[in-house]
Order: sequence, then structure tokens, then C-alpha cells
Amino acid sequence: VDDAELYRFDLVSRTWSCVPAHGSPPEQRHGHCLLSLGNTRLFLHGGMDGRTFFSSLYSIDINEKPPRWKEHSSSLSSSCPMPRAAHGGVSIEDTSTLFIFGGLSRSGQALNDTWSWCASNEQWTEILCRSLPRSRLDFAYCLVEFINNEQESKKSIPYMFIHGGTDTQGEVFDDCFLLRLSFDNDQ
Repeated sequence: VDDAELYRFDLVSRTWSCVPAHGSPPEQRHGHCLLSLGNTRLFLHGGMDGRTFFSSLYSIDINEKPPRWKEHSSSLSSSCPMPRAAHGGVSIEDTSTLFIFGGLSRSGQALNDTWSWCASNEQWTEILCRSLPRSRLDFAYCLVEFINNEQESKKSIPYMFIHGGTDTQGEVFDDCFLLRLSFDNDQ
């Protein structure tokens, strides 16, 4: 579909409506990851259009009048995820952090790297883990939180749950993984 418009779905009337937005919208793409921080900020990462793969990150606050697209670019000295599509991600509102995992690279290889993007300093950081799932794309994913009853604060610990997916040779996975998304050294 050749359409760079932003649409809103009304759950009550079950109808779609176009939301006029300002700024420079993302290029046409599919296979991107769309994440939210809070109830109003949407972040779009990666995706592809034909043979073009993207690593760009855009945001829009749908409560802003009028909503305006913003492209977030990392400084030249920082690292960032390679262009990808068919990847997954979750967001953690408490820390205003986005996480992405896996996907398909422009060279046709499945990926298994994990990255975080911090909204406060707009920087990407690669998350190095002790063990990783096999490289994959088109998997199911969601954020799950477990309460640590051993801590006095009963703080919840966020995890990215990853299930299934496929590799580029056509193998379909039926495994599950939990990736701890805390900033301590317990990963």
C-alpha cells in the first residue's frame, strides 16, 4: 500500500480515520516495529521497502496539536542497530527506554542482537547477553513483568518474551526465551 498517512482506529465505532500530521513522515515501509511510550508517544523503527532496509527511528505524539513526526538520529560517534525488518521490540515507560531484538538484515541474514534506545539522551546501546536465542525474524514478542518478592520494594523486573519465529533457511522455531531488561549485570 503506497500510503504514508497516519490512521487512528476508534474501538467504539470500529472505524478508521486519517490523522493529519506535520513534519517529515517516515518513508513508505513494512516490517517495521511500532512501540509506544506512555499513552500518546509512538515510535517507529526500521522496516523495509523493496530492497531498501531502514535503521531510522521516528516518533509522533498523537495528543500534540497537530501531531508532528520527528526523526531521531544518533550522533555520528555512537553505534546504532544495523538496518532491519521483521524484528520485535518492547518499551519500558519507567525508564523511557525502547528495546529491539532480531529481525532480517539487508544482506538476508537473520539477526539475534539486542539494542536499547534511551529517550532522555537519544542514544542506542547494544545489550550484550550471556546467552542468546538463535537468529530469527517474524517471531511473537511481548513485555512481561515479574515481581521480585525477595526485595523489600517488591519492584517488578521487566522481560522481553520471545516465542517462535523463523530463520532465513525456512526453519520454524517453537522455542521461548525471556530476556531480562534491567540495567544491572544479571542478564
